[in-house]
Parts: sequence; C-alpha cells; structure tokens
Amino acid sequence: LKDDSGGRALAAVFVWDTAIDAGEFFEAYIEFTAQTSQWERREDKGDILTWHRPGRSVLLRLEGENTLIGIAPDPETLALIAKDFP
Repeated sequence: LKDDSGGRALAAVFVWDTAIDAGEFFEAYIEFTAQTSQWERREDKGDILTWHRPGRSVLLRLEGENTLIGIAPDPETLALIAKDFP
C-alpha cells in the first residue's frame, strides 16, 4: 500500500502446515532482519518482535501456525497492521 506522501506499508500473513514450521520461519526471519539494516531499537515481547529506524518499522509476530510480517514507515502505521491479526 502507498499513501499520497509516498509512505509504503506491507502486510503478509503466512499460514504454515504446523506450528513447528511457523516457528522455524519466525527464527529465520529474526536473523534475516537483524542482518539487513542498522536498527535503532528492537522490541522483543516473545512471539512479537519489532525493529525501528527512521522511516521504517518492521513487525514479526508468531501465533500458532501463522506468522505476520508488517513493514511500515512508522510505528503508528505498524500498530494498525498488527491490530487485527490473526
């Protein structure tokens, strides 16, 4: 999604065959995200992680066999993505 000012947001929900598969993806995405950018801060609430830097916020959430990835220009938009999951 893109707004009038050029801000972009992405939400992707993945449904896995098993909770184990979802957990493996969750762990792999944590490693990937940590290596792809210089993040100013990371918040870890167990099965919900967020990373932030100016102009970009990323969410990763695990719930059973589902994972959510949200990418947004700011924490407020990211919260809207996370609000209705699953």
